[in-house]
Amino acid sequence: LDDFEHLIMQQTEQLQKQNLMFAAQISALPELLNSIHQKDKQQVQDNISQLMGHIRKTSKSFQIQTQIYDTETEPFLSSWASGTFSQTEHSKELIKKAEKELHPIQGITILSNSIGYTAAVPIFNQDKLFGAIEATHSFDSFYSSLKIKSGYGISLLLSREYSRFLTSPDKFQTVGDFVILRDLGTTGSNK
Repeated sequence: LDDFEHLIMQQTEQLQKQNLMFAAQISALPELLNSIHQKDKQQVQDNISQLMGHIRKTSKSFQIQTQIYDTETEPFLSSWASGTFSQTEHSKELIKKAEKELHPIQGITILSNSIGYTAAVPIFNQDKLFGAIEATHSFDSFYSSLKIKSGYGISLLLSREYSRFLTSPDKFQTVGDFVILRDLGTTGSNK
């Protein structure tokens, strides 16, 4: 199990760096900054889609989703579907902190049916704060990769107080004060 623990730590560190680097790179793209400044959502979407498509061709494990926020921490655009947003109070707090402290913030965030790593990076244009970009990588693909490399299945315990952020918290088994996120990295059921 020591090798497995080392593999988890190594993969975790790599994933955190990948998230942060991706968000930082997007936040500095001149064409993206110009599109955001002009509030041209279609052009922003096209820029992000083009970049993500290129990265996916070169990285099979690339599963990062992005969302761009304005300075009021309201979602401006998401990478997964035009006009749809996914924002929890926890991710909103990361965005607020990144915009307030004016530097990147990383954390773990609760997604609709899982959890993931999130990097929130402020977006500037000519030293003016425009908002922030959030890059999130679900634990599901991360643990799928670990399962392939190690042969071990993984489940996480999520404190019940955070289960309200899940889309369907009642579909998960519980043990004491925890919700079980079972068989991460597979398409299996949580029951």
